[in-house]
Amino acid sequence: MAKVRYYYDTETCTYEKEPLTVTSFLREAIKYTTGSLVLGGLLFWGASTFLDSPKESLLRQQNDELHTQLQVFTEKLEKVEARLEEIHQKDNQLYRSILNEKEIASSLWDAGTGGAEKYTELSTEALNQTAHKLDQLTYKLELQSKSLNKLMATSAKMKEKLERIPSIRPVAGGVLSGFGHRFHPINKVRHLHTGIDFVAKIGTPVLATADGTVVLAGIKGNGYGIHVDINHGYGYLTKYAHLSKVTVKEGQKIKRGQVIGYTGNTGLSKGPHLHYEIEKNGAKINPIDYFNADLSPEQYVHLRKEADSENESMD
Repeated sequence: MAKVRYYYDTETCTYEKEPLTVTSFLREAIKYTTGSLVLGGLLFWGASTFLDSPKESLLRQQNDELHTQLQVFTEKLEKVEARLEEIHQKDNQLYRSILNEKEIASSLWDAGTGGAEKYTELSTEALNQTAHKLDQLTYKLELQSKSLNKLMATSAKMKEKLERIPSIRPVAGGVLSGFGHRFHPINKVRHLHTGIDFVAKIGTPVLATADGTVVLAGIKGNGYGIHVDINHGYGYLTKYAHLSKVTVKEGQKIKRGQVIGYTGNTGLSKGPHLHYEIEKNGAKINPIDYFNADLSPEQYVHLRKEADSENESMD
């Protein structure tokens, strides 16, 4: 509704109502219409700028959720990477050191899978970096997996070798005579005693000191009497002499700790005992250093003192 306008009549010296004309009516209508349009435009601009539509609000909410999930995923990737680095360090510093294998070269480990240009189709830098990190971890996991498979194969071979290296006493008794030059009780001459004589009454079980294959079981006429020889591979052979009985046969596979016979006093022997020898690559060596699996440090020192004593051998 248009406002009532007044004018001052100089003749009557009073305010009189201005008569409504078409011009004044149009002028007032234009003024109010223009004002309404301006106000409406301002309201529309403000709403479109500062307020989201339902669709935009939903998209914004989904975007926030995806961003949160991406952060969680990134944190998990970082934890996986940290754990993988720990395994890699143990691989290089411990496992490969024990198994005498070369370390994975740092240049190979850090090679990764290339730069971010591979991911130009992704829409955000965050996704770019996450995808790149995932590819790097996949590469390192594959590299580490191959490394562990190789170490497992090496370990299996090492385990077999360790099982074939003599490492226990053939009988539990003390030492009567050790490795070295000793006086022979029967020939009455000083000679190289090529093994260790253990205290053992007749009938004491004799144990194989490592895995191997029996290559001799019986008498060969060499002064050892009834004896057993076991080939362990890797250059090792053990001999168990002056037995009263054998419980194995030639060609038989033997495990460490298995009973192969019983002590006696056969062959060139002064009395009941077990004569035990180790050969490595054809040379007779001192067995005293091959009892590590069943001796404490104190027992080893005591046994070595007995073996080093200069005395008369039993054979």
